[in-house]
Amino acid sequence: MCITPSDQTWQDTVAVARAHIEALIARLPENLQREASSIECRFQKRCDDPDAPDTMGSYTRSGQRISLYLHAIQEHCQTEGLEYIRELETTYLHELGHHLGLEEGDLDKRRL
Repeated sequence: MCITPSDQTWQDTVAVARAHIEALIARLPENLQREASSIECRFQKRCDDPDAPDTMGSYTRSGQRISLYLHAIQEHCQTEGLEYIRELETTYLHELGHHLGLEEGDLDKRRL
């Protein structure tokens, strides 16, 4: 069964997302685990930018922070018929790629 944010309270939604991201980081190669563990990961409902309401994630280099927008990820999954946890992890890896210096084209090649 796929758990989505609409099935839970916000606190539960964040707890589930955090647990999945922590498990994802634990599966990464050791050098990437260290790098990913050094970055803050925030869970928000939506991006604050009114011009980007469907943004699913962002990376802030100055603050060394990944933000995941859980309601936007959920809506994308519902629209596209995708699995929420997989998209959550893919979005995190995409933003981690930006932290590592990868550009959009590089991430697209890696299907992130």
